[in-house]
Amino acid sequence: IGLCKVAPRGLPYSVLHLGNTCAAHQMFSHTVKDFSRLYNRKAHVHHYTEYMERGEFDEAFETVNALIKDYIHLDMLHETPASCCPQPA
Repeated sequence: IGLCKVAPRGLPYSVLHLGNTCAAHQMFSHTVKDFSRLYNRKAHVHHYTEYMERGEFDEAFETVNALIKDYIHLDMLHETPASCCPQPA
């Protein structure tokens, strides 16, 4: 957590929080699913191919899929603390 000296206009301060969790793979998976659906239909691709190659889409897709696999692997290695598990009644 960080307190920023330059706050947005009209606010006394600004706070920034960056977090990393293995649960990020769920968000990335959802985003990749949406991207794949649009990309397979070639939706909006013409806006980007004016200044980038189509191969960059494929490379980014592979990179994000590798990241998802890494997060899933780390998630499987991680043990959930007992305090997070529901206790039997």
